[in-house]
Amino acid sequence: MIKKIEWRTLSSEKFFQCKWFSLLKDKTKLPEGKIIDYYFIDHPGSSAIVPLNEKNEVIMVEQYRYPIKEISLEIPAGGLDKDNPVKCAKRELLEEIGIKCGKISLLGSFYASNSISNEKVYIFLAEELEFFNYKREITEKTMKIIKKPLQEAIEDIYSGKIRDGISIVALLLAERYLKKFF
Repeated sequence: MIKKIEWRTLSSEKFFQCKWFSLLKDKTKLPEGKIIDYYFIDHPGSSAIVPLNEKNEVIMVEQYRYPIKEISLEIPAGGLDKDNPVKCAKRELLEEIGIKCGKISLLGSFYASNSISNEKVYIFLAEELEFFNYKREITEKTMKIIKKPLQEAIEDIYSGKIRDGISIVALLLAERYLKKFF
C-alpha cells in the first residue's frame, strides 16, 4: 500500500499559458510545515495510438522534434482539447496519418513526467483501419508515415531507434495486450 502524504496548496498562480499547456507556481505547505514555491506544467492530458493494420504492421510517423533537434520515430499522439481521450485518439489518427479505425481499445494510462507535469497519457490500440486524407497541423507538415511489423518496432526500442517515451510505453503495452489474445 502506498502511503499518502499531503502537501497543502495555499495559492496557485498561472504565469504562462499557451494552446498546449500552462505553467503554474503553487505556494505549497509541506507535511513538516515548511512553505515552498512549486513550479509545474499543467497539461490537459493526451492520447497516443498504436495503429495496427491487418498485416500486423504499426503505422508510425517520423517527425522533427524541435526541443531535441532530431527526427523522432513515434506513434501518432496529441493533446486533449476539451474532448475525451477516445475522441482525441480518433482525431489524432485522422489528422496525422489519415486513418479511421473500426476498433479502438484502451491499453492503459500513465503520467508522462510526474515530477514536473500532471500530463496523463492514455494509450490506445487502433485496429480495423480505413485510410483517408490527413489534415496536419503546421508543425506536422513534414511528417513521414512509416509502416513496420510490430516485432520490428519492438526491436527498434531495444536498439535505440525509437527513443520517444510515450511510443516505447505504448508499443510495449500493445505487444503484451496482443500476446494475451493471440
